Amino acid sequence: MASLIKIPPKYREVLIGIATLSNAAVKELASVLGTAGAALTSREEASSFAAQLKVITAKEGVEIIEALLPLYMLKGSSTKSTDEFVEDIIASLKIGTDTEKKLTQKKVTALTDRLTKLLGLEAIDISAKALSVLLEQQHSFTSARILTDIRPVFDHDTSKPLAGAVLIHNLKIEYMESGEEKEFFVALDKRDIQLLIDVLIRAQQKESSIKLFLDQSNLNCIEPSYGE
Repeated sequence: MASLIKIPPKYREVLIGIATLSNAAVKELASVLGTAGAALTSREEASSFAAQLKVITAKEGVEIIEALLPLYMLKGSSTKSTDEFVEDIIASLKIGTDTEKKLTQKKVTALTDRLTKLLGLEAIDISAKALSVLLEQQHSFTSARILTDIRPVFDHDTSKPLAGAVLIHNLKIEYMESGEEKEFFVALDKRDIQLLIDVLIRAQQKESSIKLFLDQSNLNCIEPSYGE
């Protein structure tokens, strides 16, 4: 029995529209997506891959890729086969609220065939599974920013000139927790910044060593990215 997948309204119409794509368009789309690999796990790259399409417009390509991306991620964390996963999508698109576009029975076969081709691409499948492992943490880093302030230091007698000033660097960390975007701030001084730099440089050195070991062991190091 198929399991229903919650598909956002903005993606329903795009996904249903894949059923009407020509065979040439599907073949070209699968070819472009198949060479994308790990890069396709980032929405930031969707437009660059869509620009390679000739049979359909870049705008249509971006819309389709952005609709497929969440499905790639969901499939990466699932144990279902491509056929079973597509069956769930078809069942979910056939139902909906009165205002949501629904998949008609006459388009089921065509959409099933096309989604099976597009969601069964091995390169993306492996990258999506790797990203799923990467994000299987309580907190997943998304971005960071430093905000630097000058804080005045006053004398006990505030009528006198300033006694001095202190530089404070506020590190803003943005992260994901249970699918929700969150953030926190940490105040840093000059020594704290150097400590962070040293720690990150050491992390880069560790990564280089591990990659060398993996290369010597003939193991592929998958580097999925996650972004909007």
